[in-house]
Amino acid sequence: MSRDLTRLSPYMQDKSQLYLAECHRQGLDIVIICTDRSDEEQSACFASGTSKCKAGQSAHNAKDKQGNPASEAFDVGVIRNGKYIGDGKDPSYLKAGMIAESLGLIWAGRWTGSLKETAHNQNPNWRKP
Repeated sequence: MSRDLTRLSPYMQDKSQLYLAECHRQGLDIVIICTDRSDEEQSACFASGTSKCKAGQSAHNAKDKQGNPASEAFDVGVIRNGKYIGDGKDPSYLKAGMIAESLGLIWAGRWTGSLKETAHNQNPNWRKP
């Protein structure tokens, strides 16, 4: 898995920069912990149960027309007092999700059931040409 923002689509690169700046402005220490996943990494996530999507079905392994990584999603982590907060029920994830939504992104913390993922943000139009 990559944390490299250049492996996001141009749209998501712009949104990620706006997102990080707004989180910082609102006092949230947020890091992007995942951008692009290779098909092999996505398959491993599916096999382990950490993702509900197979390779090619996730916004994390979207590609551009040349087949290069162009992820349409990023996952985030909350940092507090220098420590990673992995509990997605922490109120900071809700605040960060609301910031993503204010920028026009889909925040998977609104999804229901087993798909709910408070760290995940994606382009609402990622499957459209």
